[in-house]
Amino acid sequence: MVKKIEDSDFWLICPNWVEVLRFSIKNKNSGILYVEQGIVMGNFGEKPPLMKNRKEMKIKDARVYWLKLLNEGWQQTGPKW
Repeated sequence: MVKKIEDSDFWLICPNWVEVLRFSIKNKNSGILYVEQGIVMGNFGEKPPLMKNRKEMKIKDARVYWLKLLNEGWQQTGPKW
């Protein structure tokens, strides 16, 4: 699934399907985005994840982090909350 550039939320799920990350643009002109971490709830992820923390990152740094996670086996996924 390819997202349009206008979309502001991008999601990754860890290789063992326990943790999810949401990358969301705070303000398109600010160069900052939020990275929110959540833990998958329920046996099959049927419940929304429990949000654990949120941090702000520069878009440049978030891109490096995104690529690092993909290289570690994380996968793109759909919205979880």
